[in-house]
Amino acid sequence: MSTPAKPHIYTFWLLDTTHLGLVTTWLDAPHMRETWDNSPAHREDIRCFAHGRKEPSSYFGGIFTYWIGHADGTPHALILTAPVKHDDDLPPLWKANLQEDTPTFSIDFGIGEASLLGQGHAAPTLTAFMDFFVAQHTVGAFFIDPSMRNPKASHVYGKAGFEVVGTFLPEKGAFLGDETHLMIKRL
Repeated sequence: MSTPAKPHIYTFWLLDTTHLGLVTTWLDAPHMRETWDNSPAHREDIRCFAHGRKEPSSYFGGIFTYWIGHADGTPHALILTAPVKHDDDLPPLWKANLQEDTPTFSIDFGIGEASLLGQGHAAPTLTAFMDFFVAQHTVGAFFIDPSMRNPKASHVYGKAGFEVVGTFLPEKGAFLGDETHLMIKRL
């Protein structure tokens, strides 16, 4: 009789200066270069956040909070969050799906550690992160917006409880004009 697999333990920490070398390595990896904004402005925003946002950021006004996810103590995921507000400059699809009475947060997620790709960590990590985040914040819904060129991400996000509500073309940022799903997890 085989022993059942021990469940993984996922923990999350705010990104700080000790993570910058690791995050740079992840962003330089081919699997992350395909799906993440690797622009100098985004990298500078990550650096600025790690240093406590002591200087202003031109990258989306410095709205993002960056997190490092750990699987069984090993750093493996980069996650970012940002509040989404009714008065933000948003695509119409986003505005139409905002929660009325409770905050909505956008989330981006990627397994940075290439050695842990394909091992079933993505959906459980994302689910654990949302549980962790909701324990600290009032949240009505999470938005995530994978490119339609990245069906693996859409599949993982579906496993984590997100539903596709439509598609849109980003009008700014690194994915300008790249047809994108808006996926929502309502709480």
